[in-house]
Amino acid sequence: MAIEEFANTSLQGIYAVAGAGWGGRASMASIGTIRFDGKGHASGLMRQSVPGETFGERQLIEFPFEGSYQVNADGSGTTLSMGGKFETRLAITRTEIVDGSRAAQEFSLMAKDLEPSTGSLNLATATRLPDTGKFSNASLKGAYVGVTIGRGGQTAGAGFGLIRYDGNGHFSEHNIANVQGDSFRERRFVMGTDAGNYTVNADGTGFVADGGVVFVITRAEIVDGIKIAHEYAFIVRELIPTTGNLFTGVTRRLSD
Repeated sequence: MAIEEFANTSLQGIYAVAGAGWGGRASMASIGTIRFDGKGHASGLMRQSVPGETFGERQLIEFPFEGSYQVNADGSGTTLSMGGKFETRLAITRTEIVDGSRAAQEFSLMAKDLEPSTGSLNLATATRLPDTGKFSNASLKGAYVGVTIGRGGQTAGAGFGLIRYDGNGHFSEHNIANVQGDSFRERRFVMGTDAGNYTVNADGTGFVADGGVVFVITRAEIVDGIKIAHEYAFIVRELIPTTGNLFTGVTRRLSD
């Protein structure tokens, strides 16, 4: 059977979106989900971490997306919000063949305009989520490892988080951070622990540590009707006090 060219039907289903701003006056990151109907209509909800009203403050802004999309035969395309205020270009980067047609499993997004509050250019990656099954707190269960990198700030920062989720809304974590020492060139490792509650919403987004971390599940498999998360992208809501970094990253599930 001959494989068809790309078309609007190549984008169909719910996609998790994780993005970050490049350049500009301050750091910005975004997460959310968008549903494509396979006929040129898209809708969803995005969350952006942007600077607040005072220096060092952050705010998480939610905004719905409703608009149209067009996929070209070569896998490139366009999304446009209603009223034409928000426009992106897209390129499909990973596909599966379903009934002889190309179905996008992943694509990249590039916004046309700079993000107003930071002046940064927003680039994002979208991954297709399973059609069946449900997201709930049971979607996070077992051992996960997160890798985070600091954006912006006075000096570089990074870290690892070794997290265990119980599937019922509670987590515990050991973490390791690489931060500035007593001088500009000196570095040190800081060890820490954390524990608390988490919530997974029906759309695959959620919160950890009483809302201190926001995330969207980007890869999942169906197990007994539950979408089990294999990967999620996250944003730490507040800047790291010692460096001014905005920490973002990806967390992946370890094999059982």
